[in-house]
Order: sequence, then structure tokens, then C-alpha cells
Amino acid sequence: MTKKKKDEFTPIIISRDTAREDAYKRDLDAKRRDLTALDEYCSTFVSIEDKTILFKDFKETFLKMFYDKYASQFPSIVTLQKMIEFSSVDMDKIETLCKNIESIKIDLDENFQQLSEVDFNIYTKTQKENLLYATMKRLCQDLDTLQNNGVRLHPMSIQNGTMNTIKYDWRSQSMQPNLSAVHNNTRG
Repeated sequence: MTKKKKDEFTPIIISRDTAREDAYKRDLDAKRRDLTALDEYCSTFVSIEDKTILFKDFKETFLKMFYDKYASQFPSIVTLQKMIEFSSVDMDKIETLCKNIESIKIDLDENFQQLSEVDFNIYTKTQKENLLYATMKRLCQDLDTLQNNGVRLHPMSIQNGTMNTIKYDWRSQSMQPNLSAVHNNTRG
């Protein structure tokens, strides 16, 4: 049996970065939507078997595929640009979708599913933060116990008295550790 050293640090989850998670989900949905739109639009002109070609530099790939498919249907003096114009291909649409797709740095597989999960948890960074967070959490639980047993508490007074290391959470209607106080601990 191995014992953990007293000073060995193990980060603990203290919260979740919901703003970053929401932005990530919006970007993921936008990338999937643009990939689907690009696939559907371009499939009217060329056959796309491997959807991974849509991810990077697809405009050039599309032009090559288009030329390979339609070059024999036009006289040899007709340029690729004219072939595209005669076929009513909206290259601006393709270019815009390609730029949007490439600007979102989320890796997807051929079914437009994420290749890896992203961790949106917020962790403590030091053993001192672990101890401070545990103490703050315990204090909040003790305050909840007092309130549940009929003791009237004044959240603002408690918040001010602890130098904002704990704060009142209106959603849960209880005192909670102030996460910025955990990470920005300049006391003591």
C-alpha cells in the first residue's frame, strides 16, 4: 500500500467554465452546419465520397474535381472559370463556407463528430487552493446547516465579513465559495 505524500498535489474540480463550453458548442454546431451545407451544395456538381476533403483547402479540391468531371463536356478553349460560370456554380458561396469551416479549430471525423472530448472543468492549481476551497466549502455547508435550523443569516454581512471569499448564490439561495477568491488568493 502506498501513501500519498503530504505535499503531493492533486487538482480538484471547483467549477465548470460554462461560457467557454457554450461558445464551443456554438462553434461546433456552426462548423457542422457549414460542412453539411458545403457537402450538399457541392454534391450537386461533383461526387464527394470522402467527406474529410471538406475540412481543409476544399476550394482547390473542388475546382480539380469539377474540371476532371466536366472538362470533356466543353471545348478545349473554354477555361475553368468559364466552365464554372456556364454551370452556375457559386464560387463565392463555396469560398465563404470553406473559410468559415477552416476558421473553427475543432477536429471532426468524416461523420462530423468530435475526435476528442474537451474538458471545461475549472481546477485548483495548488495545494493551498485545495485547502482554501475545502475550508470555504465546509464553511458554506455549516452556514446552510445553521440556516436550516432556524438561525437567520444575513448573506451580505457574511460575504463582507469573509472579505468576499464566500458569496451568496441567488440561484441556489445559499452561500458558495467565491472561485475568484480561490484562484486570486492574496490573503495570508
